Amino acid sequence: MKPIKILTAVIISAAALTSCKKMSGSNSGIEFQLTTINRTSIVSRTDATGTIQWTSGSATASQIKFEAKNNNSEVEFKNQNPGKVDLFASIASFGNVTLPAGSYSEVEFKIELNPNGIDPALQLDGTFTNSSSVSTPVELLVNSLLEIKSEQNNVTTVTDNSSFTALTTLDLSQLSTGITQAMLNTATITGGKIIISSSSNTNLFNIILNNFQMHHEVEIRHH
Repeated sequence: MKPIKILTAVIISAAALTSCKKMSGSNSGIEFQLTTINRTSIVSRTDATGTIQWTSGSATASQIKFEAKNNNSEVEFKNQNPGKVDLFASIASFGNVTLPAGSYSEVEFKIELNPNGIDPALQLDGTFTNSSSVSTPVELLVNSLLEIKSEQNNVTTVTDNSSFTALTTLDLSQLSTGITQAMLNTATITGGKIIISSSSNTNLFNIILNNFQMHHEVEIRHH
């Protein structure tokens, strides 16, 4: 199965790095953080309104990369097995990546999410409540390789011993855009849950993954 590629701003950092070009100079750090907002989604904008309230979630990373151009040469830093994070922590930190001083352009941050044991690549849990106040648990599961990346075209300048934070914000209220209450009312229920995955309620699964591409933002802060 080919990996699912999602263009978004989920950014994860590395602890152990390799590079296709070595550069001299003092090292500086950038911490990658993630937060989620608007955890209640309104669905069914064309008929009676229902809601999905997301209450917990996690992401499991198998590899992370920082790619850019430095002095017209391509550079790449990567790390294997950065681990699992809680998407519902107030701020979820993926750690720090060390970068040599310099100017970087055409920057890309990439993360590969992959199942690890009982942990799926990505999971969100919540409750769907329809307009009749009937509630049903909902579970989003991504159980295959999922590549998430962000791009920054502006030049990023790193100086000796400087410290940065890259804070990515995911708007969970937008995940259900295009999903109606009727779709959820008629969704397949397994074990008392609406499980949304590549093999269950695939129409909903494809809509949600598409929405991941569109509803995010990242803020870079210099400390």
